[in-house]
Amino acid sequence: MKTILEKLLGRQRVLVKENERAVALYKGEIQAVLMPGEHWLANRRGNLEISRHDLKNPEFVSAYEKALFDKLPDVAARHFTVVRTGRTDVAVVARRPCMPCSSRIASLCCGRMPARGR
Repeated sequence: MKTILEKLLGRQRVLVKENERAVALYKGEIQAVLMPGEHWLANRRGNLEISRHDLKNPEFVSAYEKALFDKLPDVAARHFTVVRTGRTDVAVVARRPCMPCSSRIASLCCGRMPARGR
């Protein structure tokens, strides 16, 4: 339920959790990628849209992906790493910190060398 202050100021409180990121659109236009925390964003006449993305899945799949990279390339570069694969390529996505890897593929996924003695 909106507070009277939110209605008067034309703003909306958006709470982004630690395990998610959000893309803010105002009047259908991408404004920002929101990090964890409380954000107060313009929402006159209900024109604010928030698209949330769970960090459990490291792949960013969104209808706004192309618009984000085209309109805000510096924001996209700060928050995302683009990985393009060919038809016969395989990409390994790893999060940090990771455990020492036991195969030679370690240098591809996290930059660490394989653990010795395995």
